[in-house]
Amino acid sequence: MPTGSRSSARASTARIGAQQGEPWLCVLPTAHIAGLQVLLRARLLDAPVLFRPFTVEAVQAAARQRPHVSLVPTQLRRLLAAGVDLSQFRTILLGGAAADPTHPPTLAEIREWVSAHLPRYAAPRELDLRAELPLLPSGKPDVRQLSQG
Repeated sequence: MPTGSRSSARASTARIGAQQGEPWLCVLPTAHIAGLQVLLRARLLDAPVLFRPFTVEAVQAAARQRPHVSLVPTQLRRLLAAGVDLSQFRTILLGGAAADPTHPPTLAEIREWVSAHLPRYAAPRELDLRAELPLLPSGKPDVRQLSQG
């Protein structure tokens, strides 16, 4: 496993608190980095991978097993439009593209969704919307600038 990929898998599983043996749902092509990362995270934690095609029905059925899942914004929009109960997932990792670059959600819309779909204890106390992350010359996020608001 390449060092960068291994580091990414370790960092993301640590950040979300994923535990050994918890299942991962893979609905992304494994020929792409997002799908490959699902496999790497599962391997790192000796966890089962549930391979499913991306259909609302397949995702709903797999969600009953309480997996972690990685989605791209289009998939998330389709699940939300279909009324899928996203609280069944242990974690949803979202990446790959901006959620909707032409109509980004407002802070009020995000708060409304969070209050409707997450228990109060799981809702973030703070939300920070940014058009882009401040970056260091290396291309990594500048955490100091992020913490300054």
